[in-house]
Amino acid sequence: MSRDDTIRFKDKRTFGAAVRKALVKAAREGKDVRAWDTASPGLFLRVKPPSARHPQGAKTFFLQFTSPEDHRKKRALIGRYGLDLTLEQARKEASGTRDTIRGGVDPILSADRLKTQAVANIRTVKALCDDYMVDAHAGRVMYRGRPKKESTLATDQGRIDRHIVPLL
Repeated sequence: MSRDDTIRFKDKRTFGAAVRKALVKAAREGKDVRAWDTASPGLFLRVKPPSARHPQGAKTFFLQFTSPEDHRKKRALIGRYGLDLTLEQARKEASGTRDTIRGGVDPILSADRLKTQAVANIRTVKALCDDYMVDAHAGRVMYRGRPKKESTLATDQGRIDRHIVPLL
């Protein structure tokens, strides 16, 4: 797309026209079209051409920025226009994301770090089974108000060893 061909909007009135123009262009050319917001730097609406899944074309807000951590150009997903957000809400969300970036934090990398930490903190099924057996032998696992008998615990341990752990 050439610079002259870029679709831009600055307010609510021109936004509607830009969306219609982007939809027509996406349908005609069969490829994604971006409509850039001149009032909110880096914010754009990506319009995908109509498809079986999205007969009216998918319209999604993104914020394009340069990462303060690795200095690469990136795009952060803001949300779907019409389903999740209005133009005003997308601008507000983009402003908050820009503040985070100005603070020296890459929102995409920080989200990846949080996911990695969450995975590291998840207990494994084997660890849960081991804790269950420790609690059961200590009399903290009840059946009808009484601690489980040793024969039942042996059955439970066998089921864990034969059916649960081999699947992990």
